[in-house]
Amino acid sequence: SQLYIENIAVIRQATIDFQQGFHVFTGETGAGKTTIFDAITFALYGSVSGDDRGEKTLRSNFAEESVDSYVDLRFEHQGKEYRVRRSPE
Repeated sequence: SQLYIENIAVIRQATIDFQQGFHVFTGETGAGKTTIFDAITFALYGSVSGDDRGEKTLRSNFAEESVDSYVDLRFEHQGKEYRVRRSPE
């Protein structure tokens, strides 16, 4: 399983490879931990994980108009591989 993030909130570009097991995300306030969960939730459901944030808060304020913002999530479930790519408005 893999999550790729491009120009989402405070994350310019990141690739996270998930292996089977338990994962812990640590970091300073504002480092992007919640953004990772929002990216996964947005990929799967088209919305973010918190009530106080909306889809419009996903696109990075630092990204130029000409560049894409998106999340790309690849995972396996019951022996099938899935890939979801979603961009905020």
